[in-house]
Amino acid sequence: DVYRLGEEARAYPVVFDFRPDLGIGELRSAARRMHSRHGIGVLFIDYLQFMRPGRAERREAAFAEISKGLKIVAKELRIPVIALSQLSRQVEQRGGDKIPILSDLRESGGIEQDADMVLFLHRPGYYDRDKPKGPTQVICAKNRNGPTGIVNFILELETGQFRETSHEYEPGADSQWREDAF
Repeated sequence: DVYRLGEEARAYPVVFDFRPDLGIGELRSAARRMHSRHGIGVLFIDYLQFMRPGRAERREAAFAEISKGLKIVAKELRIPVIALSQLSRQVEQRGGDKIPILSDLRESGGIEQDADMVLFLHRPGYYDRDKPKGPTQVICAKNRNGPTGIVNFILELETGQFRETSHEYEPGADSQWREDAF
């Protein structure tokens, strides 16, 4: 079964670039090259804080420059750019449910502004060791083109797989949620 899946995966045009410490200019050039040679349909960045910041004096300004550059790549190539980012330590220091919010993104100013969509994974059991099992929430904190809200899943830690708990969706406070939105 694993062999069959591996063979099927070869049919997809997946290209990896493992160079560390890329600046936004280098990334844009590499993305253009991969797009013209391989027709990539999506670009993943794992993760934003591994990129080399520009010459800005403050880290937040440097990552705002990177975020803006990623937005330009998405528009130039007409592909989604999915960038992973760290959360700041503010989440851990906050009391209560520790649900992440947009301002918890590390060096977040530019990311918050440029992103069309921001998703967070939140696993309450991570912070409460007495309750390691339970739902993992996918929180849509920002969605420029649709509703925000929360979808609950079960994360099987042993396999890294997500299982649906139901098809229910909890609309966000600012959401214009509709049944037909999904």
